[in-house]
Amino acid sequence: MDVQMPEMDGLKATQTIRERERGTRRHLPIVAMTAHAMKGDKELCLDAGMDDYIAKPIRPKELLRVLLAVTPKKESVQFPMSNQREVPSNHGRLDWRQALEFVDGDKELFRTVAEAFLDECPVLVQQLRRAIVSGDLATAQKHAHTLKGSANTVGGLTVATLAEKIELATRRRDLSHGLEDWQALKSESDSLCDELIHFVTQKDGSLL
Repeated sequence: MDVQMPEMDGLKATQTIRERERGTRRHLPIVAMTAHAMKGDKELCLDAGMDDYIAKPIRPKELLRVLLAVTPKKESVQFPMSNQREVPSNHGRLDWRQALEFVDGDKELFRTVAEAFLDECPVLVQQLRRAIVSGDLATAQKHAHTLKGSANTVGGLTVATLAEKIELATRRRDLSHGLEDWQALKSESDSLCDELIHFVTQKDGSLL
């Protein structure tokens, strides 16, 4: 989780997630990511409830080491290819296989991730629009980048792709199609959120 997220920073977001987990057996592994490796940062992140800490730029080997350290060790979940109700390969805006692989097949853990995304996504989308309208390239790039990463964690590949398109446009310093691209992103993110809301409100945890 990026420590410097808009609206709610990573420390506060982690505290909120841990509060929701209290009294349950759920524990979402959270790794802090920050561009500023300052003395005492790791302690702040761990005190907030994060499981580990890495500084940007991210080194793949270090990231893998940390992820292996914080991910619960359990048997891999085998998804029957013939049972579409268990794991739809590509239903609507969601790639369920990617979404569930991210949480090692744990639907309850994915529910927590989805709820966090539902809290964050609408805010990010609107902040991105304001940055585009005002021509604030740096802020637009930051919001688009965060949205891309968040969408990928819930299997929202189309939203992630559209967010990346805007991010790349900001790097080229060309937002001539910014609002048009944002509108496409807004439409897709609304549909993605609708599917996630449907999932988190299902008492039986079904995916369809």
